[in-house]
Amino acid sequence: MRRPPIVCRRAVQSIQSPALQHAWVPDDVLSLAVHRFFRISCPHQRRHGSNVPGPLEARRRATKRRMTASANFYPQDGFPPPLSLAALFGFRSSPQPSWRYEPPSPPKNVEPLDLPLDPPIPPSSVRQPASPSANDPHQSATPLSFSQNITQTAVPEPATALACETRVNDAPGTVDTSQSMSADPANDEHQVALMAARAANVEDELSCIPKAQIRARISAMAFAFAKENRTEAHSSNSTHVHDMDAWLKLLHRVDSRPASGVQAVSLVDTAVVPLAKLTFTKQIGPEALMKALLTTLVQRGAVKGVSVEQVFDFVAACVSPPKPRRRRSSPIDQLLENVILRMHAESIPYGGLLELALPLIVRYARIDPILEFLHMMEDRGLPLHDRGFIDKLLKKTLSASQNPNASLTDAQRQRHAFELHLCQKIQAVLTRLAAEAHTAQQALLSLQARREFQHILDRARDAHALPLACRSLTADIPTAQRVELIHQLAHHYSLDKTHSHRESWRAMYYLYHYLQRHSLPIGPLFTKAVVQVSLVRPLSENRFVSARRLIWVCRLVARVEGEPVARDIESAFWQWRGDLIRHAKCVFVGVGGSPQDKAHVGTMKRLGLI
Repeated sequence: MRRPPIVCRRAVQSIQSPALQHAWVPDDVLSLAVHRFFRISCPHQRRHGSNVPGPLEARRRATKRRMTASANFYPQDGFPPPLSLAALFGFRSSPQPSWRYEPPSPPKNVEPLDLPLDPPIPPSSVRQPASPSANDPHQSATPLSFSQNITQTAVPEPATALACETRVNDAPGTVDTSQSMSADPANDEHQVALMAARAANVEDELSCIPKAQIRARISAMAFAFAKENRTEAHSSNSTHVHDMDAWLKLLHRVDSRPASGVQAVSLVDTAVVPLAKLTFTKQIGPEALMKALLTTLVQRGAVKGVSVEQVFDFVAACVSPPKPRRRRSSPIDQLLENVILRMHAESIPYGGLLELALPLIVRYARIDPILEFLHMMEDRGLPLHDRGFIDKLLKKTLSASQNPNASLTDAQRQRHAFELHLCQKIQAVLTRLAAEAHTAQQALLSLQARREFQHILDRARDAHALPLACRSLTADIPTAQRVELIHQLAHHYSLDKTHSHRESWRAMYYLYHYLQRHSLPIGPLFTKAVVQVSLVRPLSENRFVSARRLIWVCRLVARVEGEPVARDIESAFWQWRGDLIRHAKCVFVGVGGSPQDKAHVGTMKRLGLI
C-alpha cells in the first residue's frame, strides 16, 4: 500500500539536520564592513610604538570588543533575534570619549633613581643662605640643590668651629655629606659624580667635612674609579678620563680653600699613592698619576704661573702612542719621558717632577727603570741639577742588601747582586750627569767586595775546602784576613783531586778575579797554585793546554815572582807539551793512522787512546 505524501514529507523533515542557531562572520569580512561605514578608521591614524592609544584607536578597539562579544553569544534555545545594527556596530549616544588624552611631558627636574639618598632635611634645620661675599673668590651664587637630599652633619671640632661656621654661612644650603657616604666605594663615586654635576662649587660642601674623613675615602674612591674602567684601552675611554680629571680638580679646589691651624698633607698628595698602585698594576692609565704629580707641584709653588687646567692640557698633549724601543719600558716611563722633554723644551724646571716620580718608580717597579731613564737623559743631553734624591734612593737600596741573611737562596743572592750591579751603573751615569761628585762609590765597592767574598765562602763551605779554624767565619772579617784565606783556598784547590780539572780551574780563576778587581795583593802561594791547576795537572792527565793560557800564567808569575821564574815555567811547558804531542802521534800511527796526518791530543784523549 502506497504511503500518503504527507508522511513522506514528515520523514524527510525528521532526517534533515536542525537549523543553525547563529551565523559566524569572519574577521576580515567584518573588518572590511566596518571600514566601509567609518571613514575615520584608517590605518595611518594608528600610533605605532606607543602603549597609550589615541582617541581613534581607542574607539576602534572598543567597537571590535563589542562586535566580538555579540558574535560569541550563543542562545540556548529558540531562533536568534533579528539583526540589530546598533548592537552590531555599536552606535553610541555620545561620540566623544569620557577621558582626555595628554601627550607625555618632557623630563624636568627629575630626581635620579640610582642613588640611595637620605630623605630631605626638615625646613627648620636648613640654614638660610647668606648674601654672596666679594672677598671669597670661590663663592658661587648658584644654589646647591643636591644638599636637599643629604642629611645634617655632626658638629665640627671646637678648634675649627669658627672657620667652618663662616664657610657654612657663605655657602647656600650647605650640609655635611660625610654621613651620606656609604661603605661601598662605587656608591661614593656616584655620590661625588652627582655632586659635581649638580653644584658648581662642591668644594663648599667638602670644606666643612674634616680632612681626615675625606683623606680616608680617597683610596677607596680611586679603586672605585679603576673598578669602573676594567678595560685594556684606559686612555681611550673619554668618560673615565673626564671623571678622573673632575675628581682631581675637586680635590685641588678643596685644598685651595683657606684652612685654620696647621696645614696637613694635601688631598692631592694623598691621592698620589693609590693612583701609583693602580698605575703600576696596569689597572688605569698613567695620565691620572702624572696629572696628580704636576698638580702637587703647582700646589707647592714649584711651577709658577700655571693653573691646574693648563697642567691637564699639558699632560694630554704629551700622551702619544707607544713606540718600539730597544729596552722594555712601561707606559708611565714613556709618559714621564715625554713630559720631561716638553718641559725642557719650554724652559720649565723639571727637577721637582723627577723628585716625585722616581721614588714611586723605585717603590713599585724596583730600580731598573731609573738606569734607563738616566741613559735617556744622557742621550738627549738633559742636565740633572740636583741628584740628592737619587743618592738617597741608592743608599736605601744598598741598606736593604747591607746585611744579607745566611739563609738566603741563590735566587735572592742573584737579585741582590743584580741590584748592586745596577747601582754601580747608575753611579757611573750620575758621575757624568751631575756637576758635583758627592758619590757613594766607596760604599758601593765595599759592599760589592763583601758580597763576592760571601760567595767565595759559600762555595768553599759546600766543597768542604774551608780549614777547621775558618768554618765559622763571616764576610765581615778584615781585608788582610780575607787575602790570607783566599791564598789558603787556592792552595787547597790545587791539591784537591776530588773535583775535575775544569772545576778547579773555575774556582781558581774566580779567586784571581776577586783579588784583581779589588786591588788586593797576590803572593807566591797563589801563583804556585795557579801553575799547578792551569798547567801541571792538565798536562799530567794528557790534556792539551793552549799557549794563550801559558801566556796568562807567565805574566802573573813574572809580576809576582819575577821573570826568571816565568822563563823556567815557559821552557818546561814547551818541552812537556812537545813530548805529549809526540806520544799522541806514536799512538795514532800504532793504531793504523797515517804518518802524514795530524794526531790531535784532545781527540786521542776522548777516544781513550792516551
